[in-house]
Amino acid sequence: MNADPYRIDRLCLRYLDAIESGNLDVMAELWGIAEQDDALATALGELLDGLAAEENAVQNVRGLVQQHLLSGNLPPPTIVNTVTLGDVARQLKQDARDPQQRLSPEDEAINDALLQSQAAVPDPAQPKEFNPWLEQNPPGASQRYRRMFRKTAMLLWMAKSQEPSFLMAARPVKPKPPENPQ
Repeated sequence: MNADPYRIDRLCLRYLDAIESGNLDVMAELWGIAEQDDALATALGELLDGLAAEENAVQNVRGLVQQHLLSGNLPPPTIVNTVTLGDVARQLKQDARDPQQRLSPEDEAINDALLQSQAAVPDPAQPKEFNPWLEQNPPGASQRYRRMFRKTAMLLWMAKSQEPSFLMAARPVKPKPPENPQ
């Protein structure tokens, strides 16, 4: 029996903190642990599903605000930069320096061939588009490589989609006067 019943909860909180701060190293570390821990892999998958659902809810609310409130004409969010095959391949090559993330010679050859590709990778948070695409791409890759590719693509999409200006309130806030110590 696991001595720490809150271990998964703490790791999920650490993952959320890493998402909010854009810390790809911590996110990758936790996915590395999840490769050996089915309970953590399930929890992180459910967490990502919940975040995707939350983002959809935010988009729905934003649409309703714009439709029904005169003051709801917020500027549209910036289009997320597309993640390319080359972006994912470069990150996988960098991650391969860790012995646990090392690629097989066959997968390394496939990865090296993708380094210069500018082909767009579908958003992994949209499984209806991403999963069929991943079954076919990259051709000849092992299942292990595809799992690593999915994780890395998700991390890169999340990092590129952080839009700090939309995490703040729509109304301007008066800056607080500096505190003068007496």
